[in-house]
Amino acid sequence: MPAGPHYTQGKNLKDAEAMAADAVALLLDVDPATITVNLTVEAPEEARVHLRAMADAESARDEAERKRLAELAAAAQALVDAGMTVRDAGRVLGTSHQRVAQLTKRPGAPA
Repeated sequence: MPAGPHYTQGKNLKDAEAMAADAVALLLDVDPATITVNLTVEAPEEARVHLRAMADAESARDEAERKRLAELAAAAQALVDAGMTVRDAGRVLGTSHQRVAQLTKRPGAPA
């Protein structure tokens, strides 16, 4: 590429890769389709703090959902083991009888 600073501009990040590829292609006199652009955006520190907090919250949410599902399965199994029908267990748990049947399937049991 010829020495010196080279610039292009666009209105938004959506256009940035295409604009950069077009600029490099123009400088090198090649087809823009042959240019690969790897765009890296560095957010300001304040935004990075919030992005990290968001990622932490998403991880906590995912863990809470895994725990909720494990507790739902345990409750379903306990109700069925106590003699409740899957329909009644579903009603108690606020879920469908089909879901209770899925949760209480034992390994090796017929489908």
